[in-house]
Amino acid sequence: TLGGYRLKQITPIVLDDAFKRIQANGGVREFCTLRDADAFQTAMRAVKGSYSEIAAKGIVNAQRMRIIAGGGRAFKSTAQAIAEYCRVPLESLFTACPAQPLNSNTIREVKQMLGAVLSAATRKGIIRFNPISNTEPIKAAPFNHIVMNNEQTRLFLSMVTKLENISMRALLVTALFTGMRSGELRALHWADIDTRNGIIRVNKNLDDMGNITTTKTKSSSRYVPIAQQLAMALEQYHGELRAHIESMGGCVADKGIVFPSITTGDYMSRGIPNLAIKSLIRNTDLPQGLHLHSLRHGFASLAINDGADAKVVQGLLGHASVTITQDIYSHIFGETQAKYAQRITLSVTSGNSIFSK
Repeated sequence: TLGGYRLKQITPIVLDDAFKRIQANGGVREFCTLRDADAFQTAMRAVKGSYSEIAAKGIVNAQRMRIIAGGGRAFKSTAQAIAEYCRVPLESLFTACPAQPLNSNTIREVKQMLGAVLSAATRKGIIRFNPISNTEPIKAAPFNHIVMNNEQTRLFLSMVTKLENISMRALLVTALFTGMRSGELRALHWADIDTRNGIIRVNKNLDDMGNITTTKTKSSSRYVPIAQQLAMALEQYHGELRAHIESMGGCVADKGIVFPSITTGDYMSRGIPNLAIKSLIRNTDLPQGLHLHSLRHGFASLAINDGADAKVVQGLLGHASVTITQDIYSHIFGETQAKYAQRITLSVTSGNSIFSK
């Protein structure tokens, strides 16, 4: 963003403009994600390719390649190199990621680091003053979460329950009715679920590299209550999963993971659920930007609209503080408060004018 400027040309106005631009679109680099995991694997088989060979050619290391194959983002230049390796056009394998704003806290960190660099330049007499000191404060961008309404949620659920991949089907249903994070869901073991008492214990997370870690924050370790219908559905799914593992004749390991890869039995890669959602909602009236984290926001919205207060929602989602919950869902709390005000007024006046004679 600032690479074309000389130090003396970097003024507070230039910096303010740069911070606003990266807050709006996330910077200057373009990203892509796979259109379809199966199409990619077909293209790889056609050229008899392998992740290790891609790594040997210097395109991207094997671990990162597995993340990209699981639905993770890739720089456009990396995606182009992968497409050329597979001898197919970029557009046939990858789709461009929409511009995403950077979190305001991230921009504040960038500003702090840049300020230290410019401060050093000032001390060395390269520039006369540090322009960062006269820039505007970084304001938090408004949240713009994709949330389905009740009708869309019912349509989505009806589509999910018809998925052939039983592990994916169960994961998306659980996400929809618990609001759990992706890493929390994929890290679950059957020992964490008490279907008799309707409780899921959340005490670990699966990171982008496939490693088990602690939960995002101390408050994220929690007990999530589940409805009887979900508990019964999970019990039914557990039986289906055991039958599937047995039918694979030892090709799929049973590691006690609740939502494993049905081809290996290992932890599910982070991007796989989003690829499944993308494929599921394509050519439907559902929001096309929908992803796994959208189900978390949808769960919170449903809870708030049903009368749950911020403290209850905080506990369900595992936010570090109730302030975070209020900030993220302030618009929904506002709408709910307005509905209750309307309901109270209608109850007292029976729908008549307040000043009617």
